[in-house]
Amino acid sequence: MGNGISGARIKKGLGRTIPAHRISVSDALRSVIVQPDSLVEVADAVSFAAREGVVILPASGIGRPVPLKSWRIRLSLSRLSAITDYSPDSGLVCVQGGVKMGYLAEWLQEKGRCLAVTPDFAEEMELWEYLLSPHWGRFGPLFGSKWDQVFAVKAVLPSGRPYSNSLSPARATGPDFSQVILTAGGRFGIPLEIYLRVRKLPQRRIFLTFAFDSVSDAIQPAWTLARDITPAYLELGLNVSTDTAFPPEYMMMELWGEGRQLTAKRELVRKIVGNSGKFADVRHESVLTSAATGEAKPRDCADLFLHKNNLEGALAALEEACGTTGRMRVRGFTENQVCVSTQRNTLKLADLGTLGANPTFSSEHGAQLLDVVAKQLDPQGVFARIPQLWER
Repeated sequence: MGNGISGARIKKGLGRTIPAHRISVSDALRSVIVQPDSLVEVADAVSFAAREGVVILPASGIGRPVPLKSWRIRLSLSRLSAITDYSPDSGLVCVQGGVKMGYLAEWLQEKGRCLAVTPDFAEEMELWEYLLSPHWGRFGPLFGSKWDQVFAVKAVLPSGRPYSNSLSPARATGPDFSQVILTAGGRFGIPLEIYLRVRKLPQRRIFLTFAFDSVSDAIQPAWTLARDITPAYLELGLNVSTDTAFPPEYMMMELWGEGRQLTAKRELVRKIVGNSGKFADVRHESVLTSAATGEAKPRDCADLFLHKNNLEGALAALEEACGTTGRMRVRGFTENQVCVSTQRNTLKLADLGTLGANPTFSSEHGAQLLDVVAKQLDPQGVFARIPQLWER
């Protein structure tokens, strides 16, 4: 794609609708870097790319480098980083995609609000990347996944056509394409303006950690907790390392609430866990950062999405494959689904035949389905390289 087109030609074409001082050419990167300041200008850049067969990539420095021999357009979203609307009554905030997650968190905290679901490492990550990347972050039974926080989206599709869904209930407006955009890793569009549901900061939060003889022993208590307690966050894990902050096989959770209600929840948690797990006195700072939960480098990890019925057999196989050096995290417990994160070499060693079917991997089967649909929605391959920013 883009063979035969020069950086000078791309700059000239984009300069018809975008001011020249916001377009620069990098011969070293073989890129024309554009700083649009509106959805219209992004749409103009994408429309040009679709006509000329030029690949578009965000200019964010986060993510995996994507080698290309031909010239490409790189969109810098730095001028699209405003918080444009906020309603304390509805709990909705409208944010442009280029805002840094760290800044957004501080802004919301000043308003007594927060995002209920956040990435593990947030400070320099931009909102568009957080929403498009396959990294799930801290999510749990109380609020669901990160995409459940999104109420409405304005985006640019691969054709250059702007897209937006209504703030009205979905049942009143027909099918909602926004979730397809958000879960496709950027292949079907880049979100530029997002309405988010934000939550009031809890009056109190409690962090509880329990040690288990095996992760498999914690499965049934975890599902009971998800149903009866609905923690803001719930994780099971295996972490065989030199870090002694967490027990090797653990359950940890975060409870939101106030006063006696929260105290009663804590006691009910202890009752549900019972003799299966032993309370572990872990510092709250360790829980918040998740530094001791075995977070591996993204390229070394694989995510396995499992239904409740398949979880027990899969975890038993993965625990055996982990041996004395492996790491594993089980998060979610929402709508009978969990996300199991583990190292690639562990996944290769595990015998998952007990599942009765091939599991769904974000990096394999999901990518194949994505390619089939993308050929129809993006025949020029304008956004084809964006998912590779997070390729595992």
